[in-house]
Amino acid sequence: MTSLAKKTVLAIAVLIMVILPVATMGAETNDSTIGDVLGKVFSERNVAFLVISIMVAVVLSLVAMALSRAASAAIGAVAEKPEIASSTLIYIVFIEAIAIYALIIALMMLTML
Repeated sequence: MTSLAKKTVLAIAVLIMVILPVATMGAETNDSTIGDVLGKVFSERNVAFLVISIMVAVVLSLVAMALSRAASAAIGAVAEKPEIASSTLIYIVFIEAIAIYALIIALMMLTML
C-alpha cells in the first residue's frame, strides 16, 4: 500500500469514528431510525460547513507544501546570488496570498449560510 492510500484509509476511518458517535447522539428515543438521525446530522447546513472546512484544509495544506519548496529554493538561490533576494520574496508573498484568498472565500461562504 502506498503512503497516499494509507493516509486515505486513515482519513476515512477517522471520519467514520467521528460521524457515527455524533449520529447516535441525536437519538433521544428508541423509535428513531438511523436514517432519521443521519438526516439530522447531514443537513444542508452541516454538509456546507464540512465542505468549507475540507476546502480550507486542502488549500492550506497545498499552500504549506508549495511554501516549503519555494522557500527552500529561494534560500538556496539567495545564498548563491544575494542580489535576487527581493525577487524571490515576491514568489513567497504570492503563495501566501493564495492562503489568504482561501480564508476570505471561506469566510464569505460562511456568512452566506
